[in-house]
Amino acid sequence: MSLQTFFGLSEKLGKVDNKLVFLHNTSRCGGSLMVNILEHTGCVVGWNEPRVLDNVARQLNHTWNRKTSKQVFQATLRMLAKPYGGIDSSVSKYVIKPSVMIAPHWRLLHDAAPKAAHIFIYRDLNVVAQSLIRVSSTVPGSMLSYIASLTANPHAYAVCAHWNGMEGLGYTDMASRYDYLLEVCYRTVRNGILGFHEMQRSGLHIPAIKYEDLLSHPDSIVAALLKEIGIPAQVLPRALKAMEVDSQSQVPFSQEKTAKLKLNQP
Repeated sequence: MSLQTFFGLSEKLGKVDNKLVFLHNTSRCGGSLMVNILEHTGCVVGWNEPRVLDNVARQLNHTWNRKTSKQVFQATLRMLAKPYGGIDSSVSKYVIKPSVMIAPHWRLLHDAAPKAAHIFIYRDLNVVAQSLIRVSSTVPGSMLSYIASLTANPHAYAVCAHWNGMEGLGYTDMASRYDYLLEVCYRTVRNGILGFHEMQRSGLHIPAIKYEDLLSHPDSIVAALLKEIGIPAQVLPRALKAMEVDSQSQVPFSQEKTAKLKLNQP
């Protein structure tokens, strides 16, 4: 299928950006749980890190210019949010949790869907790092991909320090103290955090939710989230039911499997 045919098909679906919600994240921070919570309302269709968006991101800066890239993103989002049979009449929002690979391209997402809502989800960075290490123990080869992408970048460490309350430590001291955990999570986490900072600086409205706050105060956090994205408050009890199940129970790095692994820091 040519791009022009793809664009033509998507245009027939019409604009959907006012129904889109992007859940930007740092990885391993409760994003899948958040999608599950919203789907439990009965009026949301959600996607966890749709591979099609990652495939589009891989072509950016290599194949298409900015105008074409925007059109591809726009057409892809329209296809994701196309009518889904009998449930379409009850769907008020389409929630997409993009992978951290999409974070550097948030401006294109915004241009492609200017009326979409944006939420940022994050978590204590040391916990994220430990989670990534545990995932590497359950998914063969993943540690190699993390190590292969590492770069000794003081600025990235400084951002990690800010988000983890370690501004008082110098770069050298912090690196020697937290080097193992921060290096492993550096590439994955930094895209999400830097993307969030850029969105804030641009003036984009993007509330942030900390995973630990969600666990401590689920009623108030989920109620605020529903209000933020325009979902009726009366579905709150259904949404909270999602807190009772492992949102990643069907994948190799579910909570049950990773919790059994001990983290041995060298």
